[in-house]
Amino acid sequence: MNAKKMADLSGRVGFAAVLALVYWVIIFITTQVFGLKLFKEHVTELFVYSVIGILAVMFGALSINIMANLTRVAEKINNDGEAAPERKTGTLVFVLSVPLVALGLFLGNHISTQRIAQDLKKSAGDIITTRRAELDTLIAYALTREWLTNAA
Repeated sequence: MNAKKMADLSGRVGFAAVLALVYWVIIFITTQVFGLKLFKEHVTELFVYSVIGILAVMFGALSINIMANLTRVAEKINNDGEAAPERKTGTLVFVLSVPLVALGLFLGNHISTQRIAQDLKKSAGDIITTRRAELDTLIAYALTREWLTNAA
């Protein structure tokens, strides 16, 4: 692989790592600010470890990019005077994807909340069916000594 391809590939990897870091920060901030229950537990630890991993990829890509670009400069193989055409579609895709990510987070939170509510209702139903006699005793409240001893 020549130096130009290596520099281009490492630049793409670095850019992908930056995008992953930006998306993860958006996801973390959204879940923390709005109290979304998408991830069960240890969200902060997950965030820290994943950011460290993404930063390691970014620094690796940066060092490879620097070495490849220094090689290109030293060898003076290519004419670097040509500028690549600027693309606006990548920026547009990123801007449009941020609300989609937030929408997905809120949808996931809603689904998790509904699942928890269903589990709680099922547990309450199971308790009612298995402990019906005890609940009937408690429901038939009367301020008498007999009721207090039965309830105890």
